[in-house]
Amino acid sequence: MPLGGPHYIQPRSKLYPDGFFARDGSHFVLRSAAGTLVVLPTAGGAAKDFGPAIDLGTISMDGTRVAFLRSLPG
Repeated sequence: MPLGGPHYIQPRSKLYPDGFFARDGSHFVLRSAAGTLVVLPTAGGAAKDFGPAIDLGTISMDGTRVAFLRSLPG
């Protein structure tokens, strides 16, 4: 996505204000209002929703893996 192009941000009601950037700054990790873990590429592109999560998790040093605690029903 070129600089100055359109940037789309989820409505505030769908996102929690807490989150963190990957060590290299390439991704932003947050929890949605629905309680799912969402990873957003900072350079643009589609968000990846990893489903229900208890915590924000972490991204590996090389940025290739995501670790988090998943909440299981029951």
